[in-house]
This record gives sequence, structure tokens and C-alpha cells, in this order.
Amino acid sequence: NADVRYETGKWGAKFGIAQRERLFYRFNPDNIFIPDDGGVVVNAVAVMDYHLGVSYMIKQMGKFRIDGELGFYSLLPTQTSGYAVKPGSATDISFTITHDRVREYLFGTVSYESSQQNTDILTQKASELGFRFGYAWKLKDW
Repeated sequence: NADVRYETGKWGAKFGIAQRERLFYRFNPDNIFIPDDGGVVVNAVAVMDYHLGVSYMIKQMGKFRIDGELGFYSLLPTQTSGYAVKPGSATDISFTITHDRVREYLFGTVSYESSQQNTDILTQKASELGFRFGYAWKLKDW
């Protein structure tokens, strides 16, 4: 994951590229070996994306900062065993709480993403709720 971020005042923008792993499901009756198995095959596929986001600093209270961000993703095509994955798109909204500790900072992010990426076999839609916690060092405080 590589991002370029620019902030001015309360507003911010970012652009980046990332590789993520996505799950694709398909029903294949030939794969039913156990009764009531359902024959569902799941493939984990590496998908590259280009993304851009717009953020807004909702509130700053001393060393604590609360940010909201809206992101847009272009999911690139790829291939997996037996079928092609077509281009897709995703949108997410996230909220981050950051605690600035001068040379380093702690952060926690909660995000909700909705995406769609079709395959040769069927339409794949997904919704994800994610949590991320981190500790980071500043190389330089500009």
C-alpha cells in the first residue's frame, strides 16, 4: 500500500495504489462430495486498486484528533482458477481517532466499505466493516 497525502487546514486529500486480497464465491455442483455441502467454492484473489480520498478534521481536542474520510476505489481486473475477474469499484467511509505524542502517534480507525466486482460467472457484491489500530513514528514534524 502506498499513499500520497496532502492536508491544509481541516481538509485533506490522498491518492494511492494498493494490493488487497478479495474473496470470490461460486457455486459448482461438481464439487459436492458431502451431502448438504452446497458446492460453494471460495477463491482468494490478489486485486490491485487505485484509490483517492477526501478527509475532514471533525474535531481537535488537545492531542486528540477526530477525522472522517470518504474514499473511492477503482479495482483492477485479474484472473483466478477457471474464471476472469472484471474491473470493479468500491466506496468507503471511515472515522479515525489519533493521539499525537510529539514524535509518534497512536490511532484507531473504523471503516465501512461497499464494493462490486463481477466475474465471468456471476456478480459479486460485498460490504465490509473494518477496524484498524496502529502506532507510528514521525520522520519529521513539518
